[in-house]
Order: sequence, then structure tokens, then C-alpha cells
Amino acid sequence: MKFIKVALVILIVALGAFIGGGYLLPKNAEVERSTLIESDAATIFEYVNNLEKFHSWSPWADMDPNMKLEFSGPESGVDATMSWASEVPQVGNGVQKIVISELDKRVVTSLEFGGQAGSEAEWVLVPEGRETKVVWRFRTDFGNNPVARYFGLVLDDMMGDHYSKGLEKLEHLVENLPKIVSEEIHYNVGETHLNGYLAYPRNATKAPGVLVVHEWWGHNAYVRKRADMLAELGYVAFALDMYGDGKVTGHPKEANAFMMEVVNNAEAARAF
Repeated sequence: MKFIKVALVILIVALGAFIGGGYLLPKNAEVERSTLIESDAATIFEYVNNLEKFHSWSPWADMDPNMKLEFSGPESGVDATMSWASEVPQVGNGVQKIVISELDKRVVTSLEFGGQAGSEAEWVLVPEGRETKVVWRFRTDFGNNPVARYFGLVLDDMMGDHYSKGLEKLEHLVENLPKIVSEEIHYNVGETHLNGYLAYPRNATKAPGVLVVHEWWGHNAYVRKRADMLAELGYVAFALDMYGDGKVTGHPKEANAFMMEVVNNAEAARAF
């Protein structure tokens, strides 16, 4: 009986020391990892300011490709929200919401894990010559819970490797993006529908523009290829549509007819 009392006293003292020690630990903890990416800050910003794009390089996406995702709010920027649910314990359930968005510089999100708030993630983008330093931080507040504060001692070991892997994925994704951006441009002149094609350097803020006029065969793949080639040289290239509706042909007689329509209607051609 005496042994049980002594053991109980020791247990109470140890528990008191454990709890008291918890109160001596910091209530806040932080994990930080960074990398240099050979790209401009504007391109990288798209992948941290848009939570759907963030998921494309998130390390937790690989841990559970079948997690259930739901996106709400705006597509990007403040109030864009992502919630997830997973049966994988390391992924769990949670909500992430963008609360601060500074163009091409910084994004902060609030995080809830299993309904518990008090955490946030932050990305900071710092241009360094032709590269951008990306800093990814996680911060959490354990509050007045002395037991939870002990997790702060192992938090870096628990999460740091995931952050490093995520940044590696982001680096690979961004550095392997196409060097140019291209898009279909649909426009109208009067009642005529036209199909144009725009190509430009991905990282350009200002660049000279070139209008690319197709051959008599019409707005085909060749004229688009030429626009892409100009974009790779640093130009903004727009391949216009002289015939309307993207009409193309491989027959000289039909091509001549298309061309004569343009020649005989110079006013409309200039508008095109």
C-alpha cells in the first residue's frame, strides 16, 4: 500500500513537472523553408495566390491523390478558400483561406486542422537577379495548452521535409513552364466573326508588337507557328484573320477567291 502511495506521489509530481514545463515552452512555433527558382516573381505568384494551383504542387496532394477537395470564393486572392477531407491521418481534414495577398510579393493563408484554428501559412517572394527566392513559412499558436506546446519541439522535424518537397515540386513546375503564352482571340467586325491568335513571352512586362498576316491559304497552323517563333524572340505577335471564321483552304482556286474578296472590300480588310 505504501508503495502505491509513493508511486502515486511520484506520478503526480512528474505530471505537475510535465505541465509546468509546458508552460515554460513558447506558445508559438514556426517552420520555414526556402528555395531559389529561375523565374520572375509574377509567374510564381500565380501558384501561391490561387489555391487550385497551389494544390498542383502541394506535397500533401501526393500523400492522398483521392482526397476530397472543395474550392469556394474568388478564384485567387483574398477570400479564396480550399477545404479538404482525407482518410490519410497525415493529411486529415481542414480549411485554408487566403487572408493577405500582396501582388507578386506575399500571400498569407489562415489554416484550420480538424476544426482547430490558430495556424497560418505564408509565402514571400524576393527577386534576386534572374531568380526569385521563395520563402514558405508555417506558424501556429498553441495558446495556453501546455501539452500542445511540446509539439513545438518536434514541429520542424514533422513538417520541414514536406515543405522542402513542396518547394522542389514548385521549382520543377515553374521552371518547366512553356517560355511563351498563347491564346485564341475571338473578335467581331460588324457581323463577321474572326479567329485570331496571340503569342507573347511568358515573363515579358513590355515588348514590341508584330501583326502577322497569313498567306492566301487562310489563318492556318503555319501562321500560328510564325507567331510562336516571334514570341520566342521576345515579341508580342498577333496572327489576324483576314477571311473571317478562320476559313482555310488547300486549293489555289479557292484561296484566290478568298483573297479577291479581301481585295475587293478594302475597307473591311483594314477593319479586320
